[in-house]
Amino acid sequence: MLQYLKELEKYKDIKEIKDIVDDANKLAELYYNNKFNEMYQHIDTIMKKHLLETIEWNAVNKSMPQTPEQHFINTNEFLKTQAINKLYEMGKEVSKEKSGENK
Repeated sequence: MLQYLKELEKYKDIKEIKDIVDDANKLAELYYNNKFNEMYQHIDTIMKKHLLETIEWNAVNKSMPQTPEQHFINTNEFLKTQAINKLYEMGKEVSKEKSGENK
Protein backbone atom coordinates (compact mmCIF):
# COMPACT_ATOMS: atom_id res chain seq x y z
CA MET A 1 0.00 0.00 0.00
CA LEU A 2 2.85 2.40 0.74
CA GLN A 3 4.77 1.55 -2.43
CA TYR A 4 4.03 5.02 -3.78
CA LEU A 5 6.26 6.49 -1.06
CA LYS A 6 9.28 4.75 -2.56
CA GLU A 7 8.44 6.28 -5.93
CA LEU A 8 8.05 9.74 -4.40
CA GLU A 9 11.53 9.53 -2.87
CA LYS A 10 12.80 10.52 -6.34
CA TYR A 11 11.14 13.92 -5.84
CA LYS A 12 12.05 14.56 -2.20
CA ASP A 13 13.86 17.77 -3.17
CA ILE A 14 10.45 19.29 -3.98
CA LYS A 15 9.09 20.71 -0.71
CA GLU A 16 5.43 19.86 -1.35
CA ILE A 17 6.29 16.25 -2.21
CA LYS A 18 8.61 15.94 0.81
CA ASP A 19 5.80 17.23 3.04
CA ILE A 20 3.40 14.62 1.64
CA VAL A 21 5.94 11.84 2.17
CA ASP A 22 6.56 13.04 5.72
CA ASP A 23 2.82 13.11 6.44
CA ALA A 24 2.34 9.62 5.01
CA ASN A 25 5.27 8.21 6.99
CA LYS A 26 3.99 9.74 10.22
CA LEU A 27 0.50 8.40 9.49
CA ALA A 28 1.90 4.90 8.94
CA GLU A 29 3.98 5.05 12.10
CA LEU A 30 0.96 6.06 14.17
CA TYR A 31 -1.28 3.44 12.56
CA TYR A 32 1.15 0.54 12.88
CA ASN A 33 1.84 1.46 16.52
CA ASN A 34 -1.90 1.53 17.26
CA LYS A 35 -1.81 5.21 18.26
CA PHE A 36 -5.20 5.87 16.75
CA ASN A 37 -6.07 9.06 18.65
CA GLU A 38 -2.80 10.62 17.51
CA MET A 39 -3.44 9.29 14.01
CA TYR A 40 -6.84 11.00 13.91
CA GLN A 41 -5.22 14.25 15.08
CA HIS A 42 -2.63 13.92 12.33
CA ILE A 43 -5.38 13.31 9.77
CA ASP A 44 -7.08 16.50 10.96
CA THR A 45 -3.81 18.38 10.46
CA ILE A 46 -3.49 16.96 6.93
CA MET A 47 -7.08 17.95 6.16
CA LYS A 48 -6.43 21.52 7.31
CA LYS A 49 -3.26 21.74 5.19
CA HIS A 50 -5.21 20.63 2.11
CA LEU A 51 -8.58 22.18 2.88
CA LEU A 52 -9.94 22.67 -0.64
CA GLU A 53 -8.64 19.31 -1.81
CA THR A 54 -10.22 17.65 1.23
CA ILE A 55 -13.60 19.18 0.40
CA GLU A 56 -13.32 17.91 -3.19
CA TRP A 57 -12.17 14.47 -1.98
CA ASN A 58 -15.08 14.12 0.42
CA ALA A 59 -17.57 15.28 -2.22
CA VAL A 60 -16.39 12.59 -4.64
CA ASN A 61 -15.84 9.83 -2.08
CA LYS A 62 -19.24 9.63 -0.44
CA SER A 63 -18.55 6.67 1.85
CA MET A 64 -16.69 7.93 4.89
CA PRO A 65 -14.18 5.68 6.65
CA GLN A 66 -15.40 4.10 9.88
CA THR A 67 -12.49 2.10 11.27
CA PRO A 68 -8.87 3.12 11.94
CA GLU A 69 -7.80 0.91 9.02
CA GLN A 70 -10.27 2.61 6.68
CA HIS A 71 -9.08 6.06 7.83
CA PHE A 72 -5.47 5.00 7.24
CA ILE A 73 -6.21 3.68 3.74
CA ASN A 74 -8.37 6.66 2.80
CA THR A 75 -5.82 9.21 3.97
CA ASN A 76 -3.00 7.41 2.14
CA GLU A 77 -5.03 7.43 -1.07
CA PHE A 78 -5.70 11.12 -0.53
CA LEU A 79 -2.00 11.87 -0.01
CA LYS A 80 -1.02 9.80 -3.04
CA THR A 81 -3.54 11.73 -5.14
CA GLN A 82 -2.18 15.04 -3.88
CA ALA A 83 1.36 14.02 -4.82
CA ILE A 84 0.29 12.90 -8.29
CA ASN A 85 -1.62 16.14 -8.85
CA LYS A 86 1.38 18.22 -7.72
CA LEU A 87 3.76 16.36 -10.04
CA TYR A 88 1.27 16.69 -12.91
CA GLU A 89 0.97 20.45 -12.39
CA MET A 90 4.73 20.80 -12.24
CA GLY A 91 5.03 18.79 -15.45
CA LYS A 92 2.56 21.10 -17.17
CA GLU A 93 4.58 24.13 -16.07
CA VAL A 94 7.83 22.63 -17.36
CA SER A 95 6.14 21.77 -20.64
CA LYS A 96 4.85 25.35 -21.01
CA GLU A 97 8.29 26.76 -20.27
CA LYS A 98 9.94 24.49 -22.84
CA SER A 99 7.37 25.37 -25.49
CA GLY A 100 7.70 29.09 -24.82
CA GLU A 101 4.12 29.62 -23.66
CA ASN A 102 5.19 31.59 -20.57
CA LYS A 103 7.00 34.27 -22.59
